[in-house]
Amino acid sequence: MKLSELISKKVTKLFIVTMILLMIVVMASGIYIIGVSVLNVRNIQRSIYENKVEETLSELKKDDEIISQILEMYLDGLKGLPYSLLSRALKNDVYIGEFGVLRFFKVDNIPKFLSLKDVKKYNYNYYIYNELKSYGILKSVYLIVNGDVFEARVSKVYAQDVLGKMAKMLASLGANKLIVLSSDGKVIYAVDKDLKQIPADKMQEYITKLKSLIKKLPSDSDYLEEINLYRAYVFGRLTLNVGKNNIFPPVYFYVEYAINRYLTPIVVTFIFILALNFGIILFVAKGSKKMAEAITSPFGPLISSMKDFLINKTYNPHPVETDIQEIEEIANEYNKLAQEISASFEEMLAMNEALENSFNKLLELEREIEEAYLSFARQLSIIAESYDETTGNHIERVGELSAWFAEKLGLEPEKINKIRAFAPLHDIGKILVPNDILNKPGRLTDEEFKIMKKTC
Repeated sequence: MKLSELISKKVTKLFIVTMILLMIVVMASGIYIIGVSVLNVRNIQRSIYENKVEETLSELKKDDEIISQILEMYLDGLKGLPYSLLSRALKNDVYIGEFGVLRFFKVDNIPKFLSLKDVKKYNYNYYIYNELKSYGILKSVYLIVNGDVFEARVSKVYAQDVLGKMAKMLASLGANKLIVLSSDGKVIYAVDKDLKQIPADKMQEYITKLKSLIKKLPSDSDYLEEINLYRAYVFGRLTLNVGKNNIFPPVYFYVEYAINRYLTPIVVTFIFILALNFGIILFVAKGSKKMAEAITSPFGPLISSMKDFLINKTYNPHPVETDIQEIEEIANEYNKLAQEISASFEEMLAMNEALENSFNKLLELEREIEEAYLSFARQLSIIAESYDETTGNHIERVGELSAWFAEKLGLEPEKINKIRAFAPLHDIGKILVPNDILNKPGRLTDEEFKIMKKTC
């Protein structure tokens, strides 16, 4: 792989890894933002809920204190009347004021919040019953007198459109459904994100779901919450303690949020960042390629110079044009090194030439010495032959015979010739022995034998 490709690949890879890590951080941040947003919305929702509850309780208690005082006075007055006057007294209007007219009517059916035992036990007693409707809270007053139950409805509507106001505020926070059920599972209020009533077929599905959630509500908490990829919801039970003899049956509320309200901006942002990263990666890839080429292009002349130097053994300096100081330093050092090597190479060539001339002279001198030595050997052989004819013939025969054996042994011709030339010298020492001793036919004396041993 070329250096430019390697640099481009490494830079691009490093940038891709960085972008992937950045995207992971963005995704984690988005998930964290969703969680925080949902938590904030939930806290705001609870704040709205608590504020509305406190506001409603304050409104209810204000009139309940007045109604309680009126009823207690009224019941005290009834206790002193004979039974024959009770029914007539109960038909009169008890109160006419800011919260309407209290006019009692006897009821045949005991209200659900009372039992027959309560009716018999609590004589001359009263109960204020609050009922949440879609448009507000209605009050009904119940009297127990001599085992009979009388009812009067308060014409004033309390906390008017409280559910509508809460629905608007929750919709502004991203809620797409608000459903309120009575304690017996009947729908009090049900709207979608556009504050339109939820269709009956869809409502039936929610009623079934909410009834199952009622069973899941823990005894120590009035809330259930769930968050998934599609939605988040809060389901709770509202129980108000209005006061003595004041009944407010619990109601259940369900608030649902669409996660896509929070997820969509993050997904859009993520896609935008992904596209931006892709564009940046392409830009960086092209930029890294140009950068790699800018880094590696100065090495081209250096490589050409090296190849020429390797082939031709001659150095031609190539100028390097670059703004990178390190590359310029490398080129300068290479030029210096190449010049030193070139100079050393030229010196070596000159030394080789001188050595070759000296070697040729030595070979010539060796040849001359060898020829002189052979000539000397031939002269000695001639001297030996002329000194003693018998010995001379013997020397010649020894040279030829030795050459014949060397040839049969497969020796090189050069060695055979040397053996032929030097073999005759094996008895060259005899020429130092006087002829009378050398050719003496009889036994040699001790003195003669000493002379004879000098030839060895």
